[in-house]
Amino acid sequence: MSIQAESAVQAAQEPARISVRLVTVITGTQVHKHATIVAEIGGIVRTFESTGHRNGPIDAICHAFEPLVGEFRCVSWSGKGESEGSDAVGRIDVLIEMNDDTFAGVGHHTDTMHATALAVTDALNKHRWHKWKTGKL
Repeated sequence: MSIQAESAVQAAQEPARISVRLVTVITGTQVHKHATIVAEIGGIVRTFESTGHRNGPIDAICHAFEPLVGEFRCVSWSGKGESEGSDAVGRIDVLIEMNDDTFAGVGHHTDTMHATALAVTDALNKHRWHKWKTGKL
């Protein structure tokens, strides 16, 4: 296959999805907020971190993804329990704003911060797909 044909095949493929493998968040009233996200993108595992005086753990999670996707804002976050007991699963819904577009994401997990990272990742994957679909990726 020629280089041009290989390039055309690659361009036609959807962008690699981001999938979360590990989430660690350190937060408190007298500490710097810190989030570490280990994610897989196209078969490559990468670690992203955010540290500083942010608005809290959700903001730290969002900022950890910025080296991968650029700046964005989490404009809405809501959570609710979907089951009961010590192994209850929570559902997190987020809206992120990026480049004048808004994307919704949903995450489910027994850990609220992990569910938040999953929801943000869901929204970022929708953003990446939208950019690919419109030829801007």
